[in-house]
Amino acid sequence: MRRKLLTIVVFGALLATAGCMAVTVDSSVNADGTIETYDVEMAINNSVYPQMESQAQAAGYDSFGEFFLAENASVDRSNVGNVNITEEPGVQNTTVHIELSDYDPGPGSNISVSEEGGMLVYEDRTFGTQSESTPTPTQEGPSMDFGQSMSGSIEYRLEMPGAVQSASEGGTIDGNVVTWDIEGQGELYVSAESEIPESSDGDGGDGGDGGGSSGFGPGVGPVGVLVALALVVVALRRRAN
Repeated sequence: MRRKLLTIVVFGALLATAGCMAVTVDSSVNADGTIETYDVEMAINNSVYPQMESQAQAAGYDSFGEFFLAENASVDRSNVGNVNITEEPGVQNTTVHIELSDYDPGPGSNISVSEEGGMLVYEDRTFGTQSESTPTPTQEGPSMDFGQSMSGSIEYRLEMPGAVQSASEGGTIDGNVVTWDIEGQGELYVSAESEIPESSDGDGGDGGDGGGSSGFGPGVGPVGVLVALALVVVALRRRAN
């Protein structure tokens, strides 16, 4: 409970502070429901980053990047093939970069991929929760203007394995890719439904050409060639005798 409350306070404070944070997310989903890559880059103003870092350490994490991954995204690192977290201080901002690859989201994660009604459904509640509105394709992202003193942004790009049929509010659909772009103070709930591409290995196995010719002609693989050569050798020996 304490960590959950801290999660809300930390992320809310970042978005509510003038010019405090610019977030960029790039997520790519495989046809089997795993996430090939999930990259998050956060440019956090140095006027607030030390406070965020100290609060993360008070919660038992070595860095804000570690805190964000575990508490905001709720990622179980045992379900991730590879994790890379870097933090680079700059003149005005500290850039926190989190890279995940081969991620199989568990039931407790804020990121999920499921199959529903023959569609692949992606959801990310890391930056906001679902509203009452029904996810529909739109052409323009929302503009969140809460006054000139408030600024911040979230750019989110999602690549699905098939053509996207619908997306949550503010999503711009282009084939199998959806993008969201918001500015100001606010939340971003991400979801999308895509077609599931048909498996290419169901007919003929590897290569898809009736058993894998591997350049040896139709229906004749490497094993068939070896058998044929053996028969030729036996025939030549018999003729020599």
